[in-house]
Amino acid sequence: MQAPTPDGTIIERVASGPLGGDLIRAPASDAKRLIIYIYFHGGGFLFSSHSHRVVVANLALLSIS
Repeated sequence: MQAPTPDGTIIERVASGPLGGDLIRAPASDAKRLIIYIYFHGGGFLFSSHSHRVVVANLALLSIS
């Protein structure tokens, strides 16, 4: 079982050409002031997993504290 993201986390699917990703923001964040954090996971990807969302969502929450 995967840990949940913090309450109110905003997750938007974004794309630029053939590349896609998630824009993950804390609930009280200012959309005009974003810190860009690019998270690359290692190899061994077998199934669809969103475990990175928990890590990045918590970083986003800590960045507005």
